[in-house]
Amino acid sequence: MQSPITANKGCVVYEEKEEKVAGGGDEESGIPAIKASYIISEFPVTIPQQKAPTDKPNPKIGVGLLGWSLDNKYLATRNDNMPNAVFIWDIARLELAAVLLQKDAVRRLQWSPARVQLAFCTANSRVYTWTPEGASCVHIPLENFSALDVKWSPNGNAFVLTDKDRFTVSYVD
Repeated sequence: MQSPITANKGCVVYEEKEEKVAGGGDEESGIPAIKASYIISEFPVTIPQQKAPTDKPNPKIGVGLLGWSLDNKYLATRNDNMPNAVFIWDIARLELAAVLLQKDAVRRLQWSPARVQLAFCTANSRVYTWTPEGASCVHIPLENFSALDVKWSPNGNAFVLTDKDRFTVSYVD
């Protein structure tokens, strides 16, 4: 199943792309063999959609994750039927501000308590951020680390990323 998005003048669609690094990376220094970045996609954009299982009780459908920005201007959502997409809504204009299409399903998202900055993770070795100025993919330089959760510090200068049995602190400039 596919779900198309057509253009509005304020919406930007960021699509995660992966490419192999020449030389294959360096495990000791934490340099990945695969580099991820965002490209800006042209409209219309098609978002992959999962069909809800009808043979199980209470299937997950609709908005499964959401969060408000510090200034209450933006609402970030992840639809359980479209787990690889984060939708950022501009509430004042009642329209999409951005869509971030990921390679993997979005596990957690959280807004900074100090600035308009969203951080989210997809159970891989990267953390993703979005601000009204743009989006970025940041590699986590720890071997075999899969970020399952993200939590901002109360002052918004850092966030903690956790996997099954480890954590790391990331500081924001």
